[in-house]
Parts: sequence; C-alpha cells; structure tokens
Amino acid sequence: MDMNTFTLLRQRLSAWAIRLIQWLGPRRVRVLGRTFRINRHVFSPRPYLTSKFMARHLRFKPGDAVLDVGTGSGIQAIVAAATAARVVAVDINPEAVRLARENARANGVADKVTVLDGDLFAPLSRAERFDAILLNPPYLEGRVRSLLDHAMFDPGRKLHRRFFAEAK
Repeated sequence: MDMNTFTLLRQRLSAWAIRLIQWLGPRRVRVLGRTFRINRHVFSPRPYLTSKFMARHLRFKPGDAVLDVGTGSGIQAIVAAATAARVVAVDINPEAVRLARENARANGVADKVTVLDGDLFAPLSRAERFDAILLNPPYLEGRVRSLLDHAMFDPGRKLHRRFFAEAK
C-alpha cells in the first residue's frame, strides 16, 4: 500500500470515528473550568487536545481585538474574551453560530463576543482590524457534505490557502 492510499484510508477512518463520537458523545464539554454546549452538528473538542491546548496558551492584552475564524462552539473566542477587549467569532455553520452565542451568554462574555455567520472573512468589514487572528482549521481530505464536515475536511488545503491569502 503506497503512502497516499494509506493516508487516505487513515483519514477516512478518522472521519468515521469523529462522526461516531459526535453522534454518541456528550452534549456538554468543560475546558479550563468553563462549560460549553455542543451537538452532533458542531465539532466536539472533548476527545481532541487542540482546543484545550490552544485555550490554555492564549495570551492577550486588555485592549486587544481578537478574531476567531471557524469558532465552532466558541471555546477560543470565550477564553480570549476573558482578557481581550473585543472578540469577533465567525463560523460557516449556522448551528455553530447559534451555540457559540449561547455559550458566550452562559459563560458571561456575551457583551465582549460578537458571533457572525459566514465564510472566513466574508462577514467582516474591510476596515476591521484585529490584534490576533485564531484558526483551528480542518485537516482531513474529503468532501464537505454536512454542517459538521466543514470542521473536519479541507479538500486540497483550499481553506488553508484562502485563509492566508485573505488574512491581511
């Protein structure tokens, strides 16, 4: 079996496992002492280390403006809002947008977190500037067929390329 076939097989198995976890997994997760609601349409950070790792290492100044692209349940945005002055969170998944707003309210930072529905930088005005941009991108090859798939698949690394081309 060549490397490309092995990689594709491994990624398909990973996607299957993620979907199973999403279907059967918990509807609430705790990260750094905060509780976040999730559902089967929004990526669950529970079995993965990246969300907790990123959240644990976020450092902002009190006057900072932060953009969280692909916010999902809003974990990074909400943790950033603990110190940053303003946080804008964006997600292409309307269910993620709904949950991120709900999670911001439940964690007492709704006044500092604005959650927008849209693709990457599309819902932002060109004049908006940020001190930091956060992204925890999808990393598997595959076709996007559902709301959850936006968090898992980036065919041909198109999203990665668009992000770096559009982030100014």
